[in-house]
Parts: sequence; structure tokens; C-alpha cells
Amino acid sequence: MTVYAVSEYIRMRRYYVFLNGPKTIGGEGCKYYGKIACTDKYDKYWLAIFFLTEDSPVPNPTYNEGRKEGHIFVPFKYFMHYIDILRNEKPIYAYFSSENPENMGLRTSVSGEKVGEEERGFWF
Repeated sequence: MTVYAVSEYIRMRRYYVFLNGPKTIGGEGCKYYGKIACTDKYDKYWLAIFFLTEDSPVPNPTYNEGRKEGHIFVPFKYFMHYIDILRNEKPIYAYFSSENPENMGLRTSVSGEKVGEEERGFWF
């Protein structure tokens, strides 16, 4: 049986913000202050962005093809940058990759929109 890698851009329509005191996840002692969970229109694809404490080890990003769920880990100091992009840019796409999960993340355009251009269309 041949296994094919999955790489795709999915338009994110909603996001949820979770902030808390430091929590620990995984067996590696990864600690985070909060996360942003982004989802598509139908809640089929999810990208969770975990914002790590300063002393936390940084886990490798993961993508579960069956659940269509990706996890990336970034320092907490970038939290407001992500919030700013999610609030002020449309459309937002998440990049998922089972072959190169280290490349997963958010993108503001996949159509080559020039810097400073306004969004176009109904319901960005």
C-alpha cells in the first residue's frame, strides 16, 4: 500500500483563544500559557497554536491526517502577533503538511495578493 503525504491550504473561518496559568502537556514537560485553535467553516480541519512558557522545551509540530488536526508550538511572546493577524487580516489560511509538519502555520493569502491590497469579495 502506498502512503501519500498530505499538504494543503485550508481557509480558516473561526478561532478560539484559551489563556491560562502554565499547563503541562505531553510526556516531554512542554508548558504553555494558552493556545489559539483555528478551524474551517465546517469544523473539519483544526490548527492549534500553543504559546509556550520561556523555560519550556519546544516539541516538534504534529499533523494527524485522520483527525485533520495540526499542532504547532511557539514562544508566548508571539501571542499578540497571531491575534493581530487573525483579527485584522482576511482571508486566513492554515497550511497542513504530513510530510513537513515543521512548515505548518497561518498564511494571509494563497493568491499572490500584493502588500497593502484590500480584501475583496463577500465574506472574506
